[in-house]
Amino acid sequence: MRSGVEKQPRETVADYLTGWTQRNGGRMAFRIERAVPLALRCSRTFDYEQPRMKLHVGSRVAGWIGCFVFCSTALADPVDRWTTRTSGGTNDLGGVTFANGLFVAVGSVGTILTSTNGSNWTKRTSGTTRYLDEVAFGNNIWVAVGAQGAVVTSVNGTNGWTTRMSGTAGYIADIAFGNGVFAAVVQDGPILVSADGINWTNRGFSGQIVNDLAFANGTFLGGGIAGVLASTNGLTWTNYPLPFPGQIAAFAFGNGKYAGPGFTFSGGVMPIIANSAAGTNWAVAASGLPLVTYRAAFGNGYFITAGDPGGFLASHDGQNWVMHGITNRAFFDGMTFGRNTFVAVGSGGTIVQSDDLSGPALTGSKVTNGFQVVIAGALGQR
Repeated sequence: MRSGVEKQPRETVADYLTGWTQRNGGRMAFRIERAVPLALRCSRTFDYEQPRMKLHVGSRVAGWIGCFVFCSTALADPVDRWTTRTSGGTNDLGGVTFANGLFVAVGSVGTILTSTNGSNWTKRTSGTTRYLDEVAFGNNIWVAVGAQGAVVTSVNGTNGWTTRMSGTAGYIADIAFGNGVFAAVVQDGPILVSADGINWTNRGFSGQIVNDLAFANGTFLGGGIAGVLASTNGLTWTNYPLPFPGQIAAFAFGNGKYAGPGFTFSGGVMPIIANSAAGTNWAVAASGLPLVTYRAAFGNGYFITAGDPGGFLASHDGQNWVMHGITNRAFFDGMTFGRNTFVAVGSGGTIVQSDDLSGPALTGSKVTNGFQVVIAGALGQR
């Protein structure tokens, strides 16, 4: 055995932290008790990890005299974790929308549920037993549509739901509001328009089968077998053929582009996600995906798509997608973003909600014998 002085472990910035302390409201704090030597300030970094949270300390920002540290949080994605909410029933849910400070979900047997936070839901009386597939808000009125030409409206979304005449007995598959008008698509049939959600006009057959409709970035978009229909006013529509055999099933807009989940018929039915800058020219951005997704939403820098079997795909740029949040085997048929969270609804009355996407606040202050950095915000959030 070699003789001599025992080698001491190399000192790091970590030796100057007292560790983490959890405070009320999800506040996390650590304290630097003494000045960090110059050699460590300039040449060392330190990663301190806890479940769903990592702190990186380096040497870029001045903390207090004699102590220079850089602190940042690299936390697990808030879309990693989805919490199941109680819907109060087992009726399938087909759509959900957040608008005017309220989440509204609709589904089979005339089901209507409302929530102000996405967590606690209340069943409402719709006045119909028909399947309600989608819901939209605009011009100070909520409108839900569905089977056998069903249209019901409410001023506040919570009560006073009233049956309206749509002028069709067909299945109204989707509805959207934009530029002062509601537009709705009848499955394998015409497009309906209304300014008030009460009186509807049949604009005639669109020229192709359209089952999905959205309004984003100033344009109505409809996903059909023969391409994507686009309109700025809901009255005049233009078909833009897809460069691949398939269909786009939903639309979301964010970060200057549209993202549309769907599928291609090349070599069988294969799930894809397509991108477009203006909603007119589309290209496949991702293929070989682990699941088919039928709904999409954008919020706080995230594109999220949902579908079957109970999973989610997430992306910041609309091109690179990551699987998140396998929660159960439910089929998710509706998704929205509100109150800094995503909410998805589906079969069997399933409602799931992502973690809050609002980031924690990072603050620092000088305290006795050191410098304290506090991260305020719920754990596991970005």
